[in-house]
Amino acid sequence: MDYYLIINIITIVFIPITGVYLVPKILERIYKKVPNYIDKINEAFIRDKSNKKEEEDIFDEEDKKKFIIDVKAGSWIGIFERTLIIIFLILERPEAVALIVTIKGLARYKQMENKILAEYYLLGTFISVLYGIGGFYAIRYIGKFIINHS
Repeated sequence: MDYYLIINIITIVFIPITGVYLVPKILERIYKKVPNYIDKINEAFIRDKSNKKEEEDIFDEEDKKKFIIDVKAGSWIGIFERTLIIIFLILERPEAVALIVTIKGLARYKQMENKILAEYYLLGTFISVLYGIGGFYAIRYIGKFIINHS
């Protein structure tokens, strides 16, 4: 049986999904002195988006709130981000992780003008990337230890 394949599969499933829970928990600890910080971040994001003319025709304020709160696209992006990080590390292409961060940065470039959104975005991205990389190597190390001592 190929134990390394099993370790890789466990890593690909475990790290991206648990990150959906752990990354926001870490952000909560960082922002613990700001009451209802996530509501304030969402509100800042909505106000930032409402400054763009093309979106005003498509979404009203209530639709924007529902879209941000109900769809939770950020959680899905995080899952795919961590999955790609794990895949690139399995393929021994760690430099490709920089590509993920760059693409995310380009996608959010306009929002970097808003200091609050920029800091929140950067913290979330760095936590997610570090969790992906750290989790990959931790599971790999534990897996190798188990294989070598069984």
